[in-house]
Amino acid sequence: MHFLIIPSQGFTEYLTKRAKKFGGIRSSITIHADDNHLSTELTAIIVIKSERRHAEKINQQRTDNGLPDLFIVEIPYPKISRKTIRSPVRARISKILEAGPSHGYAIYQKYVQEFGASVSMRLIYYHLHRGLKDKIFETAGTEEKKGDFSWGNKTIRKLYKLSES
Repeated sequence: MHFLIIPSQGFTEYLTKRAKKFGGIRSSITIHADDNHLSTELTAIIVIKSERRHAEKINQQRTDNGLPDLFIVEIPYPKISRKTIRSPVRARISKILEAGPSHGYAIYQKYVQEFGASVSMRLIYYHLHRGLKDKIFETAGTEEKKGDFSWGNKTIRKLYKLSES
């Protein structure tokens, strides 16, 4: 079997592992880029649950080019064991991070919006750092944001994601 993986921020490695597990030793994997979805060797598209529309567009392009449709395999978001999370704040942060990687301030905004709780940013960052220590969260890199800040014209944001272990 030859799988096409549609990359998704923070989940490409997870999808690759799932594809190898699903297809076995003889499977091969291609990460989607440009026109490689028009290959005749492909048998299925593997996507994270929220990317199904992208997979359907790829199938439409294949049909337009006279190629057969591919099976679409939707992989659910990775779950983590809730028994390892002792804090309700970290449990809520992990629920927010199930949607994908995010930086601390965005997590704070979603936390207040979704749970209506009055928490400080300081508390969110404390639980993010504690979650890193407890291996509930991992860093997913950084992103640079340009703007007019009191300390200069750019800031570097650390992205957090759920741990895969």
